[in-house]
Amino acid sequence: MTNRLAKLILLFVLSITLIIGYSDDNNDKKNNYVAECIDIDGNVYETVTIGSQVWMAENLKTTHYRDGTPIPTGFSNSEWGNLDDTETGAYCEYGNNPANVATYGRLYNWYAVDDPRGLAPEGWHVPTDDELKQLEMFLGMSLAEADDTEWRGTNEGSKLAGRADLWNNGALEEDPEFGTSGFTLLPGGYRNYRGNY
Repeated sequence: MTNRLAKLILLFVLSITLIIGYSDDNNDKKNNYVAECIDIDGNVYETVTIGSQVWMAENLKTTHYRDGTPIPTGFSNSEWGNLDDTETGAYCEYGNNPANVATYGRLYNWYAVDDPRGLAPEGWHVPTDDELKQLEMFLGMSLAEADDTEWRGTNEGSKLAGRADLWNNGALEEDPEFGTSGFTLLPGGYRNYRGNY
């Protein structure tokens, strides 16, 4: 696998996939951590510990904010594109196909992710850039690489990926360290600002 491809895959997937993380370096507080991860809709998620961080090992599927408020959905392509004008949080299923939820979870726009009502389950949050860098460094990047804003790393994307049968890039899954982190990152796609998948 080329370094450029591994970097592209890591950057692309991390930038479009909702990854909810919990990070706590204080061992006293870790005793209060509830290992169970359940969203407001009752969906139960597998978790994985990578270094000192605990991550959801599945994509989010909730249809409600943490406070129980429904997240808007059902927008056409043009309506989805206009959500920027009203800064409205929303979710969808890839390709408007509910069958995709079981494998890939749901897709959320930035306004849903950033909403103060909370998208992540109780005790969880969307990771910060520093938390993502900590993950990258645990998987082999140097601090200088993690701080770089250009292509970076080597095969961290392969280490984070899972389910080789879902990927269509042979170099990614042929990497000898494919899936070794236990994170099981999936190619769930995205919906752009025009509403296209």
